[in-house]
Amino acid sequence: HFIKILTAQFEENTGRKLIAGEAEIRLFLHPEIIIKDVSLANADWGSRKQMMTVEILRVKFNLFAFFLGEILVDEIHMIAPDFYFEKNTQGHANWDFNDGDFPVMNVDQLEVNEGQLYYKEDVSGRTRNFKIDHFQLQHLLKDSLQAIELKVEHLGHQIEITGKTSNAKSWLRNDPFALDLNVKSNDIQAKIDGKIKRPKNLQGLNINLKLKAETLSSFSWLADTKLPQIGPITLNAQLLDSEGGFKLDNFSAELGRANVSGPIEIITTKPQPKIYAKLKVSNFDTAGLSQDDRYEGQTKSIESKMDQSAATSVFSDKTLPLNLLKEMDAEVSLSAKNIILFKVPVNNLNLTLHLNSGLLEIKPITAEVADGSFVADLVIDASSKVAKIGSNVHAEHVVLGGLLKTLSGKAHLEGGKTDIDINISGQGNSTRGIAST
Repeated sequence: HFIKILTAQFEENTGRKLIAGEAEIRLFLHPEIIIKDVSLANADWGSRKQMMTVEILRVKFNLFAFFLGEILVDEIHMIAPDFYFEKNTQGHANWDFNDGDFPVMNVDQLEVNEGQLYYKEDVSGRTRNFKIDHFQLQHLLKDSLQAIELKVEHLGHQIEITGKTSNAKSWLRNDPFALDLNVKSNDIQAKIDGKIKRPKNLQGLNINLKLKAETLSSFSWLADTKLPQIGPITLNAQLLDSEGGFKLDNFSAELGRANVSGPIEIITTKPQPKIYAKLKVSNFDTAGLSQDDRYEGQTKSIESKMDQSAATSVFSDKTLPLNLLKEMDAEVSLSAKNIILFKVPVNNLNLTLHLNSGLLEIKPITAEVADGSFVADLVIDASSKVAKIGSNVHAEHVVLGGLLKTLSGKAHLEGGKTDIDINISGQGNSTRGIAST
């Protein structure tokens, strides 16, 4: 009888069919109803029939409140649920219930164990899968922020979130939603606090972000590529929403001794995400980008290889990660001071970067090197099966003696103001392939 009333009221208020299987009731001081095989219908346009399924649903009531004419739920406990969230090509979300109202029910605690959460976005094609080990919301009936505990697994890594947020009713009714959360994963720590005016639409964002990590390589599992062990890392930013996506104001990051700052905007409404940024960099050294000790004594290593048999290749045939250039578009301007590129001190570096559908163009690149001026451009076209690479370099009045000494550690000559022009083009998907052409 209870299930018939619950499912009928839910469908009437939300327009979605709620199905419940076998059930039993345990009559204690706090009566408990146990329902098996619960499912909630997906939106009409959804890619599968159910938006949510639950193997076992336990609902514990407050008996004294029931006698007073109030439905007060002490606890809702879901065991082995599957949540399937998705957005279609028109940007509609399946968790949008067309302004329907959920049945009025006062819940003090929500707990989820051994669950799965899937997210799919038709516009970008992005999918995400999370394994929920444990999720708990406490003190939902209080006017103050509710307590939250979450332990999930994503891409083989454990993520823990603790803190406080506004209650679930605020989110479902699209009322202002506050949050104050701490996030941990291995050697990554983050602090997130602020408010969202319209949480269901992710609009009206005003969130402060603080992040710390031991090295950049700590994020390799998220980037799906091996990142260098430069660090430690600290990041501070204010996350806001924009007309087409999101932006980071007051962005500042420390990577070891290096500092990067400037506004960043990410457009997410197009099929291909696009990044706009105006960055300032200082105290950067490419030596920190080496994955290991390969760059130590690089010149000696190459000379040694060239002395070996002709069968030994100086250049690697390992495929370069050029497919990453197809994952997003970008327009970035960068200015840098006090940086070192491959042992060479560089001052007043300025460049403009354009990335569109796998075509990367960095031009112009201007800088001051070895008491001279430097102008260059770089083009990498990874849009086709075999990548094409081209670069032009023009330098004037470079003191060649000082430059060679910096590179090799040996004084080959004194002075030697030199003009340099280099034009390079090649094709291939590895350094060996490019060098051979």
